[in-house]
Amino acid sequence: MINRPPNFASKRRTGWKVFWSFFQSLVALSIILAILSTWYSQAWSTELSAQTTSFLQFRAEDYENQVTHRIPFCQYLNLYGMDLAGAQGLSIAIGGWGMYDLYQWRTKDRADGDLNFGYLDYQFIDGVSLRLGRQFIYERASLVKQVDGLRLQINGLGGFGLSLFGGNVSPPRFDYSHKFGQDDYLAGGRLYYRMLDIGQFGISAAVTTDEGFVSRADLGVDFSLRSYRYFNWAVLEGSALMDAPGKQLAELNTVIHLYPHQNLVLDMGVNHSKIGALLPKTSIFSIFAADNYTKAYLALNYQALTFLNTGLEASQSFFDHGENGYAAGFHSTLYLDPKKQDMLGVKLFRVKEKTNAFWRLRSFCLFNFINTLYTTFELEGLIFDHNLRNQSYSLSSYGSLGARLGPVELAGEIGVSSNPIFERELYGMLKLSLNRQVNYSTASK
Repeated sequence: MINRPPNFASKRRTGWKVFWSFFQSLVALSIILAILSTWYSQAWSTELSAQTTSFLQFRAEDYENQVTHRIPFCQYLNLYGMDLAGAQGLSIAIGGWGMYDLYQWRTKDRADGDLNFGYLDYQFIDGVSLRLGRQFIYERASLVKQVDGLRLQINGLGGFGLSLFGGNVSPPRFDYSHKFGQDDYLAGGRLYYRMLDIGQFGISAAVTTDEGFVSRADLGVDFSLRSYRYFNWAVLEGSALMDAPGKQLAELNTVIHLYPHQNLVLDMGVNHSKIGALLPKTSIFSIFAADNYTKAYLALNYQALTFLNTGLEASQSFFDHGENGYAAGFHSTLYLDPKKQDMLGVKLFRVKEKTNAFWRLRSFCLFNFINTLYTTFELEGLIFDHNLRNQSYSLSSYGSLGARLGPVELAGEIGVSSNPIFERELYGMLKLSLNRQVNYSTASK
């Protein structure tokens, strides 16, 4: 099945400024290359790569006897430059997307977009690097944040490592109603120690502000243990997040991976979270999210034969208030060729949530022809114990046909579905992607 772009039905904002901002970023890349080229009289070379993907979708949705249509065109573009103008260790990365709804071209909500990342990265010496610009930060205590700022990474200090970060937390989408200095700010760091052939331990801290007020202050710890010399059949990983102002545990994750046989993998884990402690104190939703959530799960995956992979999964969820839930089922994949490119698969699960329970069945297939063409088909159905919006089931099916010609991939997909939200839904998409890498060089003058 083709990797689909996001559904933009609930994300419609004017995006002309986004397109202009993305164009400015491309111009900035050219200017940086031109400036850096004057610093070196000797010959230099720069490795450039580009990844571009275009999606043209068609959607017709029937909601309460009202049919809506959308024809969004979405463009993704990522650009990377290594060793800019011969400066060893200096790189740049820019990536974003834009969307234009061809069906609603007369409305002001027809365009949208965002800059996912755009930064300069410079490695001073081995193990020391500085990244400046829009980037994603994940250092346990910071959770996952998109930040317009900087990050200093130091590795290899006798097994110790240090990461420091700070900047302006960018909003989920471009929101030009925010003025500089009124958004959230994030600052923090992580210190870790890596022991050869044993594992890694880390501690982290992060503070987030919202218009001058501290909205979050977190402390985090994480570890990973595995010894290839003494117990290479097991990996133990865990992390914890502490809400410092509230003096409470916000999140705890522990998992152990066991490899008793080369064809057998067994995963066991426990996840615990306090929803209110994970939300900013300035969010009104943190008042109502006082429920603790705990989930214990077990997963087994067995490669019975070279062409057959089978797995079992089970999990139990616990809430402080309300009914508990569970999920259990199996999945199996049959490979039809030695390279495991052609396959048939099926998944069957029984799921019980707070308010309802259902059976979930999913089947899929993938076939390749003459190393160029491929086709996929997927069928998924849900059967509810209690009707949702007067419907006891949900059914969807997708089929695609594509071709790969070197760095170019062209594919088309069509799907139909019926669910409690949309009585009938028709979906179609064309995808064109290009992944290209070139080396640009110039000789000394």
